[in-house]
Amino acid sequence: MRKSRKKFIAIVDASSVGFGAYIEYKGDIITTVGDTLTQVANNMVEALNLYLEEHGDYIKVGNINFKIDLKEFFKQHNYLNAKNLARRIKMNPTLLSQYVNGKKLPSPKQTERIINGIVEVGKELAAIRL
Repeated sequence: MRKSRKKFIAIVDASSVGFGAYIEYKGDIITTVGDTLTQVANNMVEALNLYLEEHGDYIKVGNINFKIDLKEFFKQHNYLNAKNLARRIKMNPTLLSQYVNGKKLPSPKQTERIINGIVEVGKELAAIRL
């Protein structure tokens, strides 16, 4: 088997039960799920390698760029206020708004920053006992 040099883009969606991701490639869709982004990344490498195995290729996680669909995330979770999240993670609110509205794409580092902020909010909410 030979290591593929091809770069893939995986679109990641967050849901109430974890994360899902998909890659469109040659008319096919390769999908996976996981509880964490790390698990989704590892699962996507495994799923894509199973797909590429037919062609004698394999990839590593570095071949995949993960993009979270922030617009869809904030649409599904409209109770989250992007402006307040931006302040919380010390990001310019206008910049986060541009990411959410699809006018700009966040870098992997910015994506991680946004996701970590959302995860922190989730942990705080989960810790509340009424």
